[in-house]
Amino acid sequence: MRSPSVPPSDTLGAQRTLVTLLNFTNDLSQPHTPAEVTSVLLDEANPASVAAYVREASYGRAWLTGGVAGWLPVGYDDSLCQLWTTNEQPPPPVMADLVHALDPLIDYALLDRWIIIIPQNPSCGFAGYSSLGKETWNTDDGVVRFSRFILNGFDPATAARVSAHEFGHSAGTLQHSLDHECGAAIVGDFCSDGSTATDAYDVISQSVPYGHYSAPNKEALHWLDTNLVEVTPPGGTYFLESYSLPASGSPPTGTLALRIPVEWLIDDLRGASGYYVSYRTQTGFDAIFPELGTDGAMIHLDGDFYIPLDPPVTGASQLLDMSPNADFSQLLDSEDVLLGVGQTFDDSENGIQIEVLGRVGNELEVAVTISKYCGNGTIEPEIGETCDGSDLGLETCSSVGWSSGTLACSATCQFETSTCSGGFRCGPGHAYDPATETCTAEVLLDASRRDIWRSTSLWTDVRNFSSGNPTTNVGYIFLSNVERPGFANIYRNSMPFDTSSIPDGANLVSATLDMKILAGFPSRNTHPGSADQLVLVEATLSNPPVASAVDYRTIGTVDSPIELAPRVDVGDVFTGAAAPIQFVLSSAGLDALDPTGFSHLGLRGAYDVDDVVVPGVENALQVYFRSEISPIAGPRLTVVYDAVPEPGFAAGLFAGGLAALGLARRRAGDKGRFEIGRVDPQAA
Repeated sequence: MRSPSVPPSDTLGAQRTLVTLLNFTNDLSQPHTPAEVTSVLLDEANPASVAAYVREASYGRAWLTGGVAGWLPVGYDDSLCQLWTTNEQPPPPVMADLVHALDPLIDYALLDRWIIIIPQNPSCGFAGYSSLGKETWNTDDGVVRFSRFILNGFDPATAARVSAHEFGHSAGTLQHSLDHECGAAIVGDFCSDGSTATDAYDVISQSVPYGHYSAPNKEALHWLDTNLVEVTPPGGTYFLESYSLPASGSPPTGTLALRIPVEWLIDDLRGASGYYVSYRTQTGFDAIFPELGTDGAMIHLDGDFYIPLDPPVTGASQLLDMSPNADFSQLLDSEDVLLGVGQTFDDSENGIQIEVLGRVGNELEVAVTISKYCGNGTIEPEIGETCDGSDLGLETCSSVGWSSGTLACSATCQFETSTCSGGFRCGPGHAYDPATETCTAEVLLDASRRDIWRSTSLWTDVRNFSSGNPTTNVGYIFLSNVERPGFANIYRNSMPFDTSSIPDGANLVSATLDMKILAGFPSRNTHPGSADQLVLVEATLSNPPVASAVDYRTIGTVDSPIELAPRVDVGDVFTGAAAPIQFVLSSAGLDALDPTGFSHLGLRGAYDVDDVVVPGVENALQVYFRSEISPIAGPRLTVVYDAVPEPGFAAGLFAGGLAALGLARRRAGDKGRFEIGRVDPQAA
């Protein structure tokens, strides 16, 4: 995976592991002995143990050491399974309290992995539960870092694979591996369904088989090292060793997986950056899969969150099915996922072909052809190219917004206009339309925005307070109206788009604001048809517009604020996942695109603007609101403006050579392409 992963020191070498058997006053049973637990989890002599799995799956690059302690009695009733909660109210201690209570018995400085086993508790609702990577703890042994997971009960028949699953979470911050389901197609955008489809060949999947971690997951764990080969254009022929080699004295020297760069959209929060090709065989811990007895290549996509998370969580690998929809059952359909000998996977959109040529000795011969790439001399717009080498697609400086010069192509296959001059121009990265001589800017929301909310017992009070409570570090806006006896609240939102890339003097033609309802967070609306609109208002904040508590009343006036676009009725999309919302800015909205660098945009609900009180009910809407979390779904302001002259191009308009020209941004509809701010000669 290309996203940040845990450091190699966390996942390579000896994984110092302590297994602690705990019981509570509500259940003092000791259903298993330390010797039984040791055999299943830590004893490599047991070929089905977790220790044997880690040794094999890492190719000897990681191994478990340690022991089992307990049973240790914890002196409180945990019948409600509050051991894992973050509730810091007594009587149940939080995890930090447990760490402190066991401090005299455990040297945490010698620990990488802490496995806790409790008697089976139906209230827990899980077989295992893990931290994501290591956590920092203050102990009597100093500040230390270790990961932890809990096994709810210990069934010798399943405990090893449950523990191998949780080890992936706690060691490598791995997410559940998924199937990539596109109906009759093999690959495409937005083709993951994590609620119903999982990768049946990866122990980190939700179905928890005892197979090897996928290639993207092993890369995140740093277990592939030089055995992962990056394929570069135009491709080549490669020989893959068995991915599921039984453990040996040293790591293999051959190729275990290929990585082919590609881009696909997984969902609003994640994207894929590469195909991973491996040769899975019915050996070692993969011996449980009879379909792997047939030679073929297994292909995964990786998954990366658009914004790096802390801890650096992976975005879930996805298994491609080379024979989609072969069976009505998802489970059975996943038994023929391999790309067989003589078969070719053709990603025509990205110009990638993967062909399995056959088995040569103990290796699988695979040919990869990459026909679309920057540097092949052919323009391929589908992969984002505007030019390629000497091929400029008949474009010239004049056709892309300049009057003279020689257009060139950059090393990244984008137009290079530094050698163009004269004529009209667009802001950096903005698209130019020669037919209309307009430019289009797409601006993602600036992260400095804040929500401001206020709650109190009376609706009239909550509307008219002079200050509120800023909300920070969230990836969404929360529009809410609650009015019930004794409680009312309102959320107001600032939306500062950085428009400084639009040249001063540009005549704004049109602008739209697009947003998307947050997927996975259902909206609530208990009074449909009443004040269900979102209202775009003028937010008179300072620049840069970081809202503070006192700005609760500056996101539009309390009563009759200036509205910047027709209202958007969200009544029909409250129940729709990731529904789109679009505002088309009016002339007042264009005026709010401040020439000093930030837009003066805010968002409120019609119930707030119109002072609509519907007692006893509520509505709530969550919308993606930080574009760095989701540049696909995050708020996007699209502005179309007339191209402006390159400095000096309009010099002939003036006689006498004024000391300065004041070009001020104007909205569409005003006469003339430019407004010339005349300079007072005495002030010049």
